[in-house]
Amino acid sequence: DETIENAQWIEDDQTNGTPAINIYAHYTEGQTIWPRGLSLESVQTKGAVEIANISTDEIGVVQGLVDSDPDVDAIHRLIFGVDADFKFNDGPVSVVKNGTYSPFNSQNTLWSKSECFPLLYLPSTVTFRFTDILRGYVAQRCLWAMGYKVAFTPSSAYQYRNVHDYYKDLVDEVPCYTEARQLIDTLNNVDLSGDAFVDILTCYKGLEKVRIVQPEEVTRLSLWLKDLKEIMEKA
Repeated sequence: DETIENAQWIEDDQTNGTPAINIYAHYTEGQTIWPRGLSLESVQTKGAVEIANISTDEIGVVQGLVDSDPDVDAIHRLIFGVDADFKFNDGPVSVVKNGTYSPFNSQNTLWSKSECFPLLYLPSTVTFRFTDILRGYVAQRCLWAMGYKVAFTPSSAYQYRNVHDYYKDLVDEVPCYTEARQLIDTLNNVDLSGDAFVDILTCYKGLEKVRIVQPEEVTRLSLWLKDLKEIMEKA
């Protein structure tokens, strides 16, 4: 347990209808860039910042930013492209407050608490470009119930990306834009217990009701959780 001094506590400043912020805006200046999974209405939302110390014991997931070819969505790539030598600015660790979402993906990410491992589940009934984003939103909601938060750090890795078909990526990413508000509303309205094994099922049952995931998602998740619990009990 250590203390992160002068961390940025970030909270949505209520400038749009979706409580989500653009974390990249805190590590760039004069550039329009946003992470994959952020709804377009939140691109300009930087959020309100408060400087404070935080214990590492409160952090359940750490997402490090990535230089060279960061994880932006297909709309950004089609309109602006990405400079091969792109670098984020340095800065303090950013911690997103309860109630404010910031998408995080599967790159350069540390899950620091074993009790959070059930939240690693990747949904299988959504598109490939939506699966880790949906996982991140669900994880944030469950982490708050567990007393944990998501932290973002300045870049600590480089990515040299394989060739992609940006239009195909765009088609896969459509749910990130069209379902973001309903996704967040659904997650905000579930009652959670603080037990990740229980809470992730609660979240996906809610998402199945509004058809963000398909009915077989809950079945697959239940089987995955059963196997994970057995593995963790034997470890």
